Amino acid sequence: MIVTKAELTETRTKLLKDMDSYVRHNIGNDIISVDIWHATGVPEDPEEIDFQRIAEDDELWLLAVKTFAKCCKFEGEC
Repeated sequence: MIVTKAELTETRTKLLKDMDSYVRHNIGNDIISVDIWHATGVPEDPEEIDFQRIAEDDELWLLAVKTFAKCCKFEGEC
């Protein structure tokens, strides 16, 4: 099965939105959510285009995934 770039971006965008929502609603430490999570390039009030921009860039996407894991680890969620 071949996955197109558009399909990959769509899936990454959805996952990034889910990660962002999780950090915002489940991690109570503002230092983590502001200083660490937003350092990935996800703005405080993200729009669809912000998620897509990160999802389209392999380096930014990997940074977001690693940072999400770091946020969860700091909060003791992992």
